[in-house]
Amino acid sequence: MSKELGSRLKALAARKKLRQTELAARMGMDYGHLNRVLNGKRPIYAEELPRYAQVLEVSLEAILGMEER
Repeated sequence: MSKELGSRLKALAARKKLRQTELAARMGMDYGHLNRVLNGKRPIYAEELPRYAQVLEVSLEAILGMEER
């Protein structure tokens, strides 16, 4: 599940033309930490999801793959 979410977050960031370093800065986290999240090597916690949605300007449903984009 973490790998799927990470891939989806990566794709959403790419659509916004956000580099991983920019996304990490906007999320207030270290680049290495974000990289592990995006590559499925660190779990994504439920309480982090609203912040990803806010930064990426998408719905939680989009992050969870529950809507077609």
